Amino acid sequence: MPLFSVIIPAYNAERYLDECLNSVRGQTFHDFELVKVNMHE
Repeated sequence: MPLFSVIIPAYNAERYLDECLNSVRGQTFHDFELVKVNMHE
Protein backbone atom coordinates (compact mmCIF):
# COMPACT_ATOMS: atom_id res chain seq x y z
CA MET A 1 0.00 0.00 0.00
CA PRO A 2 1.40 3.44 -0.94
CA LEU A 3 2.44 5.84 1.79
CA PHE A 4 0.43 8.70 0.30
CA SER A 5 -1.59 9.74 -2.75
CA VAL A 6 -0.96 12.53 -5.22
CA ILE A 7 -4.28 13.66 -6.67
CA ILE A 8 -4.23 15.79 -9.81
CA PRO A 9 -7.54 17.36 -10.81
CA ALA A 10 -7.48 18.12 -14.53
CA TYR A 11 -9.87 20.46 -16.30
CA ASN A 12 -8.83 21.79 -19.71
CA ALA A 13 -5.26 20.87 -18.79
CA GLU A 14 -4.20 19.02 -21.92
CA ARG A 15 -1.32 21.34 -22.64
CA TYR A 16 0.10 21.05 -19.10
CA LEU A 17 -0.76 17.48 -18.14
CA ASP A 18 2.33 15.73 -19.57
CA GLU A 19 4.66 18.17 -17.82
CA CYS A 20 2.78 17.78 -14.55
CA LEU A 21 2.74 13.97 -14.66
CA ASN A 22 6.43 13.81 -15.63
CA SER A 23 7.28 16.10 -12.74
CA VAL A 24 5.49 13.88 -10.25
CA ARG A 25 7.03 10.72 -11.73
CA GLY A 26 10.48 12.31 -11.58
CA GLN A 27 10.49 12.74 -7.81
CA THR A 28 13.08 10.83 -5.80
CA PHE A 29 10.42 9.44 -3.45
CA HIS A 30 8.47 6.65 -5.14
CA ASP A 31 6.17 5.22 -2.47
CA PHE A 32 3.01 6.97 -3.66
CA GLU A 33 0.04 6.46 -5.90
CA LEU A 34 -0.85 8.96 -8.60
CA VAL A 35 -4.53 9.67 -9.26
CA LYS A 36 -5.58 11.92 -12.13
CA VAL A 37 -9.19 13.04 -12.02
CA ASN A 38 -10.67 14.31 -15.26
CA MET A 39 -13.04 17.10 -14.23
CA HIS A 40 -16.08 17.89 -16.39
CA GLU A 41 -18.47 20.80 -16.31
